Amino acid sequence: MYRWSRYVNGTVKTELIPFKDAGLLIRNRIMEIQVQIDQQKAESGEEQGGGGTITWSQAVSGEEQKDTAQVGTPEYELRQLREDYRTWEETDKEWDKFCENNNLELHYLKCMTDDAHMDIYFPTIGLSIGRKDQEWDPKIVKLGNIPAVCCRMEEMDERMRINYVYYAEKWRKDATPKLERKDVVAYPTLMPENMLTELRRQVEKSKNRPPKKRTTWFCCPSYYPSMLKPYYPQPAWWSIFPSMTYDYATTLITDKAMARQNATMWGKMIFINNEYLRAMFDEMGADTTEAKQAVRDSIYKKVNEFLQRRENNGKTICLDSFVGPDGKTMQHAVEIVDVPQLTNSRDLKEELSEISSVVFFAIGVHPSLIGSTPGNSGSTGGTYMRELQLLKQNQLSTRQRIYLRFLKNIYTFNKWDKHGEIVIRQQTFTTLDRSATGTEETESTL
Repeated sequence: MYRWSRYVNGTVKTELIPFKDAGLLIRNRIMEIQVQIDQQKAESGEEQGGGGTITWSQAVSGEEQKDTAQVGTPEYELRQLREDYRTWEETDKEWDKFCENNNLELHYLKCMTDDAHMDIYFPTIGLSIGRKDQEWDPKIVKLGNIPAVCCRMEEMDERMRINYVYYAEKWRKDATPKLERKDVVAYPTLMPENMLTELRRQVEKSKNRPPKKRTTWFCCPSYYPSMLKPYYPQPAWWSIFPSMTYDYATTLITDKAMARQNATMWGKMIFINNEYLRAMFDEMGADTTEAKQAVRDSIYKKVNEFLQRRENNGKTICLDSFVGPDGKTMQHAVEIVDVPQLTNSRDLKEELSEISSVVFFAIGVHPSLIGSTPGNSGSTGGTYMRELQLLKQNQLSTRQRIYLRFLKNIYTFNKWDKHGEIVIRQQTFTTLDRSATGTEETESTL
């Protein structure tokens, strides 16, 4: 974005406009000032009897005309606008090329992903190497990112400065692997406290070296400060592990899964009346123990097969009944009883809701911002959601500014237009009377 300031009725008004449109704005402003100067000259000529007048210095032949514009005059403003236009034109070309060579959106996402999980990320910058027969005046032309899980920082020197960051792919899978010299890459480091100063110092050291021996890649760690952690900050979400909150949450899910598996082991129980069995034994002529067991198994098998088949769902099964030995009580030959479930889903739901709230609190995310959470299926109003989103954006604004400071340092080192502003676009929830989609775009600046 291009920061455009103007003086109106005793106050300074500043607005951000797209950087591409700034050229059109400056050109038209130059035309307006030029018209104003021409009008003043025309009025001055009429008062002096017509005709143009020149100063003595302009009349002296062979001498170059000097710029005598004073601050506050239209001539001075015209000169400043022409300088601004030349600077804008150069910056616009270089910025377009910089964006073509670097995916800024992906770079931001990689850095913020490491920042969200580790509270630290390791962006890298690459300088133009220059030519052997020219003075080296480098610019930052490449951006990169090293995964935080694969990085280790060198111990601070006596000046409390970290000089190198080490990268090894083996650290991705193992915290303490066996490393050889060829497995580790060392990056000269520029700490965020004095990134520009250190970068200029490194450039000055390499200025007189041959192009191939110049240091052109640097790592620029950025981090969210953590008390008593001078090297690697400790994220707030890590507290769920020493407090066993995570273990408790996973145990709830495991217990529910085991209860579900055990609940499906015993669905129904089948009872066969002993009097009915004796009558069946007599009818079938089962005199031996083996014959009686065969009759009993046959009855169980028929009832069980009927209950197991899906196509019998909703159908009726006909079973015998008879009068008991007392001659009064009606008894069932076969009785089918459902096994009751012993799990209390309400208690489990409350526990899931409680433990998930603790986990989300450690992560720094309100459960309502991500929709339905374990144990909670309710909904919230739009006003409450907008307030939560604004609160979350305010919490993230400090981290965004740390990243914007990194990009601002690049912008300053490359000597680009001082009116330029790097912004992060983000969507904000709003009311439907302000936007038909319910969202509006805002910019986060340094």
